Amino acid sequence: MGSEDGTEGAKLFIMSNNWRVIYVASRREKKVNELLNRAGIENFLPLIWVKRQWSDRLKQVEMPLFSGYLFVKPTDINRDVILQTPGVIKFLKYNGADAKVSDVTISSLKLAIEKGHTFLNTQEVHVKVGNRVTVTAGPFSGVEGRVASYNNNNYVLIELEAIGKQMCIKIEKSYLKNVKPKVG
Repeated sequence: MGSEDGTEGAKLFIMSNNWRVIYVASRREKKVNELLNRAGIENFLPLIWVKRQWSDRLKQVEMPLFSGYLFVKPTDINRDVILQTPGVIKFLKYNGADAKVSDVTISSLKLAIEKGHTFLNTQEVHVKVGNRVTVTAGPFSGVEGRVASYNNNNYVLIELEAIGKQMCIKIEKSYLKNVKPKVG
């Protein structure tokens, strides 16, 4: 049954910012991920395959998308457990509070990595460096960011403000929509 005030259904559309970002020791992302999994703490370590050249061979290796960072869903109870996990340095802060990442952003990252999506340019949309944009289609649909650079190869460098990191994705210009500045 619905609630008396009729808001129960509306809760489904509220964007959740339950994810937080932790900063971990250099090259300890996978180990911290494993330890948090063992402790039953929901976390996400985005990993991608990259080619690395050694002196005698070229090899594909799995590397963190964001070196030094993991995403976690802490509770009041397990926050201290997270901080006491070997390799965890601190919760990342943004504007004086824990950096928050929406479920939409995490879901988009998971889907993009899982599907290996690459988007190619087919239409002209006027996008300028510094513009706030929303992705309107594909695995990043609903994600908002700032265009950090845009070149003729149609790469859009989107800054994820919550962690102060940038992610380069190849995406159709038609998948971007400029966000109007909020008048306050």
